[in-house]
Amino acid sequence: MGVIAALASLWPGEAAAQVRWDLGVEGGPEGRVLTGKPAGGPDSGFGPAVEAQAHVALFPLLRLGPYVQYDTSPVSGLGVRGIFSAGLDARVLMPWPRGAIRAYVRAAVGEAATLEFDGRGAPGGHFTEVPLAIGAAARVAPWTWVTSEVGARPGFAFGGAAYHPPSARSSPGNDTLAVYLTLGLLVGR
Repeated sequence: MGVIAALASLWPGEAAAQVRWDLGVEGGPEGRVLTGKPAGGPDSGFGPAVEAQAHVALFPLLRLGPYVQYDTSPVSGLGVRGIFSAGLDARVLMPWPRGAIRAYVRAAVGEAATLEFDGRGAPGGHFTEVPLAIGAAARVAPWTWVTSEVGARPGFAFGGAAYHPPSARSSPGNDTLAVYLTLGLLVGR
């Protein structure tokens, strides 16, 4: 009996471990809330945003990877700012519902850079952001999902001339919060 068990353990079995991964891109409107601006200072409106992310599974329901994001933030009287951010993103898949529709939550931390207003030579700046979102994914093909998210990007630790200028009149204020709604495409297993 022991010989049979030993021989059975030497027989090669099928490998069951698989790397789970995903690559996604999404876009939609994003609006920024400005605080610390001069009295009567300009407000920010909604502008388009696009984000790309990649994840690998650390555990069955937890995926981790980088993200990059770019959005435009129109500010009354000052033009349009570009804000680029990148960081580390965690996606937690909900165990229910399963199958063709999946729900998830995302949390990330990254650094953002504020670019010039419409090329007018306005100063740049930087800050830390913590994107948070809830989302859903619907399978449209074996490895392809359509996603939708609603989320917020709180910002803090502002630095650079855009946030600490010599004259407060040239600052639109701090990008304390951004809110967004996206629609995207996700490819993965």
